[in-house]
Amino acid sequence: MKKILVPFDFSVASSWGFYYAHDLAASIGAELMVMHLYLPHSETTVLEDYQTPDQEDVHTRREQIAMHLEAATQLPIGKQNSTVKVSYIVDYGERKEIANYAKLHKADLIIMGTTGATSTVRNIVGTNTVGVLDEANCPVLVVPEGAKFQKNMAIAYATDLTTSDVDYLTTLAKIAELTDSKIHCVHVNKFSGSVNRVAEDTFKKLLKDRITNVNVSFTSWSAMDVAEGLEVFCRINNISLLSVLKHTQTTWEKIFGEKSMTKTLALKKNIPLLAFRD
Repeated sequence: MKKILVPFDFSVASSWGFYYAHDLAASIGAELMVMHLYLPHSETTVLEDYQTPDQEDVHTRREQIAMHLEAATQLPIGKQNSTVKVSYIVDYGERKEIANYAKLHKADLIIMGTTGATSTVRNIVGTNTVGVLDEANCPVLVVPEGAKFQKNMAIAYATDLTTSDVDYLTTLAKIAELTDSKIHCVHVNKFSGSVNRVAEDTFKKLLKDRITNVNVSFTSWSAMDVAEGLEVFCRINNISLLSVLKHTQTTWEKIFGEKSMTKTLALKKNIPLLAFRD
């Protein structure tokens, strides 16, 4: 992953997303593209006193926002000698266009900060973030407020034991290798269903054959609910990053579907979520 797109709306949540993205980029050798989309003459994501009349020159407006972006994404005092290349994109439009910008600028990853609220997934990660998760062609990393990037992570990958999971795990393994992290693949069986040992053994063999550059393990878990099983697994194994493959009506829907996700998100408020798209 060489290019990371970071939507930024000057909120506290987007700041958490930026600094997580910066530290990750520094570890894997990527560059950041910080993007702010605004609606001309009706901007609501910047300071209220920066509202402008209809006759404002659009070019001047963009220049001003770019300066605000740079000011709001400064590195900590005394730690400003970063090697990460950071560029800024300022344009007008709806936030649902984030996925289009990622494709246009050939981003390998989108990182978005979120407030980590309660109730359904749409409230947990925010309506805008859910839209990006649905539309983006590249992976999306959702960073809750308070989450800080760290090396030597314990990364969990929620699998449905499919071959496509192993394909995306090769990409995750590259990140793990560059950050000195370990990957724990976990398959959660619902208590109301059955356990398929044959499928599990086949998946473990695929892992052993395909993932050779990092430490990767496999665990078969059981719970009344997939999300609850993942929550327990992440908690007792001190997971720093949870990753899933968003594909049709399987793992993603089980974990994050509006019907099943009524109590809490498995990763809770402080564990980032990396979603690959099939």
